[in-house]
Amino acid sequence: AAQFVGGELAHRDHRGDPNERDPFVPVKADKQREALQFLQKHLLTDKPFQFSPKLLRKLAADRWMHWGNDFIFFQSVDYPLHQRILSIQRIALRILLDPATLRRIQNNASKVDSAEKPLSVAEVFRALSDAIWGDGAMTPTSRGNKKILDSSVITRNLQREYVTYLSNLVLRGAGVPDARSLARFHLRTLDRRLQALLSDKNVDMDDTVRAHLEEVHERVAKVLNASMNTTQP
Repeated sequence: AAQFVGGELAHRDHRGDPNERDPFVPVKADKQREALQFLQKHLLTDKPFQFSPKLLRKLAADRWMHWGNDFIFFQSVDYPLHQRILSIQRIALRILLDPATLRRIQNNASKVDSAEKPLSVAEVFRALSDAIWGDGAMTPTSRGNKKILDSSVITRNLQREYVTYLSNLVLRGAGVPDARSLARFHLRTLDRRLQALLSDKNVDMDDTVRAHLEEVHERVAKVLNASMNTTQP
């Protein structure tokens, strides 16, 4: 699904062929937005990864040694559930935030009629931020007279990974100036939300959640305070 975002259809029609098509045609904007929504619902959340304890007790690591699995003797014998889930989620982040993808999104906007409302780079960042750090992940739930904020290992791992990608875009640049600006914008927005949440004395959270949010807050603050390379556009 991630490859639909910023994607193009390549045609090898020859001039004069019946119903000849242009060599490169951007994927329809509606299809790209549909792909983003699919990823939000089915990948960039912990909800699809709720497995029964009975099933998880039956999973084991691959112990068969072959050319693609040379390190079996250094792996744990149990199934690395959270590492596997993050590796799948990381694929989508890597594709969506790849500079080549972001450049194609910008370039494709000039290849379609404005009436089609082409997908923008800003929409991609917004979709990712809403899915990973949106209200579902940052809004405490009411339990009796208390407001409690909780999160799963899957959610925290994905949040760290996304912050890493945004940080790299800000500090290293991406060849797409708008993407760097948007990454900085979303980090700054996240920084303000984290600061407000951590200072809210009416919100209870366990040590793991608080430690996670404090760590992310410190990381984001350091990135925002880092000097930007003024030689970049």
